[in-house]
Amino acid sequence: MNEPMNSFDFWNYKLFSQKLLAPSSKRKVVNAKPTVFNTTNWLIYSLTVLVLWLFTTALSSSLAQTQNLLTPETQKFHNAVEAYKQGRFEKASEELKRLAEASSTSSTLEMKIKYYWTRSQIALDPKKTELYIEDFILKYPRSAESGTLLIELGHHKIR
Repeated sequence: MNEPMNSFDFWNYKLFSQKLLAPSSKRKVVNAKPTVFNTTNWLIYSLTVLVLWLFTTALSSSLAQTQNLLTPETQKFHNAVEAYKQGRFEKASEELKRLAEASSTSSTLEMKIKYYWTRSQIALDPKKTELYIEDFILKYPRSAESGTLLIELGHHKIR
């Protein structure tokens, strides 16, 4: 048996020839610390878990319900975006302009309104593409939409 051992042979030799798997009388067996399941307070733990589960379920369902409710402003915005996507640029532009003038929306919705208004205006009057894009980028320089419009401007310049 002078040939080299592979790892399987090595561990077989270590575990079985040296009796590492056999219980030793030299070592003391230490009692494991009690866990949640073998304590006398299992009722308290199970009730706590149940209450936490009910709380998270109620919280998540109430958040889902509030996200499904659209404000009239948001609904009008979605309608205008749908009009834009369907190629009805005049209708989208008018609706978005009304929303921009009359709304006190969050800055992200305001930016989205302006973005789609800019895209509608570009579709209606391609000669003023640079002007519309420049206005948007100056107002929202760090937005992802500004990057999208810059790419579109590059494509417009190449044509």
